[in-house]
Amino acid sequence: TGRGEIVENIIPPLKTPEGSFWVLKPEEGCPTGLVYKTLGLSPGQDLAGPDPAGLRDTMIKDGLSQAVCVNDLEPPAQKVLPKLVAIKDALKDAGFHTILLSGSGATTFALHKDTQANPKDALEKAGIWEDSIMVKGPLKFVSRKPGAWYNQE
Repeated sequence: TGRGEIVENIIPPLKTPEGSFWVLKPEEGCPTGLVYKTLGLSPGQDLAGPDPAGLRDTMIKDGLSQAVCVNDLEPPAQKVLPKLVAIKDALKDAGFHTILLSGSGATTFALHKDTQANPKDALEKAGIWEDSIMVKGPLKFVSRKPGAWYNQE
């Protein structure tokens, strides 16, 4: 599709978001082939949506936010595994400000300004918690200063 497969160095490096960063994964997966098939593009058809370079420039200027965290495969993945919609909605309702599906799913990344926020609590409150859901966090970001090696913040 011409989106997402080109990696560019960002200068200056992005500021590490404050708060807590979590990863969630339901037991079920999203078969990549089925997600791409559900996307429904014909051979050679361009994918509609925001310009990746524009999203990058906004992220550099304004930082990480839901507005710049776009995954074109999220809508078809949600059709393949509707539970992903309920997970995202529960996290949004609990104040997670940036929620992004990884690739074709089913792993979800979630950011919250509160370091004590826990996505398990959000899913329990919404009545959708299952013991088979993997929740990891809060995780530390790995970053580097220009000319230095990577470290945990």
